[in-house]
Amino acid sequence: MFTYGNRLLKKVKGLRSKRDGITEQDKAKVIYLKKFEGMEHIKIVLDNYIVYYNRKKIKVQLKRMSPV
Repeated sequence: MFTYGNRLLKKVKGLRSKRDGITEQDKAKVIYLKKFEGMEHIKIVLDNYIVYYNRKKIKVQLKRMSPV
């Protein structure tokens, strides 16, 4: 029996494109498939994802280096 999360993850795996498919998969895993315990928990997870995306994620436009 499939749960909603499994169906969503299966759809997300189909989103692979050369530019941002992996980013969309990461976002889905971090945000959509997680159970949150309240607004504070949501804020912490989103802040961590934004820091990762803006500072640590390797960017193709920057010759596979992080911005920082």
